[in-house]
Amino acid sequence: YRLYDKKDKRRFLDRLADGGMDESWVLKRPHKDGGKGVTVLGPNSKELLDTANKLRNDPRFGGKHPKHPDRYIIQKYVNRLLPYRGRKFDLRVYCLVASSVPLVAFYHDGTLRIALPKFDENDFSSQQAHLTNWSAQKTAQGTKKNADQARASFEELASYLEDYVSQNPRLSHIKDPISHVRDQIKDALATVVHVFRDLSFSVDAEENGKKLCGAENGFSFLGGDFMIDSDLKVWITEMQSGPGTSHDAKS
Repeated sequence: YRLYDKKDKRRFLDRLADGGMDESWVLKRPHKDGGKGVTVLGPNSKELLDTANKLRNDPRFGGKHPKHPDRYIIQKYVNRLLPYRGRKFDLRVYCLVASSVPLVAFYHDGTLRIALPKFDENDFSSQQAHLTNWSAQKTAQGTKKNADQARASFEELASYLEDYVSQNPRLSHIKDPISHVRDQIKDALATVVHVFRDLSFSVDAEENGKKLCGAENGFSFLGGDFMIDSDLKVWITEMQSGPGTSHDAKS
């Protein structure tokens, strides 16, 4: 929900009135990185109640315009997440859009970003247990050590998923867990790239009689963040333009 948009703001408040206070949410300031501007709001928490009250009573909260310095978005927290060895993680993957017309995009595996504290989905006392960004972990512990514990490779994930599926008969239909996850990521990236290509470049082009926006010799390097739930369903949480490529850990 874009809280700076009146319709989205109203929709979110209606959602809260219809059971949304019993759910977990993630409040974000867009165009921030390093875990800055992100707050996890637990169900029926003081933080969630305060956010709801500000939205109802303070017309400035949430931002009135996309360029407002205090604008916010809020999204549903993904529940029933699959932890990695007892800790929360997400996947940072990469996508190179080499051409918009015709649309040509290349996918590349990235790494797991792992929170250092032990993960309990129902415990919101530690924001760092819910934020996987290395900058947030580094700030929380006050040191750059343990970087290797905060990252893992896709090869390590593949082995972990194999063990997880073998221990859960309800997932026996998934014969190749890492491919199952990777294919969902690729499908999501393809959708995002296709939807946004018309907004990404400025030179007019046409395809099948439809005017598109294309750019000669233009490309884009994107980062995508994904989470995996306990059913191995993949959820996209964020896309970034010009993402950093970490060198803090071996993975």
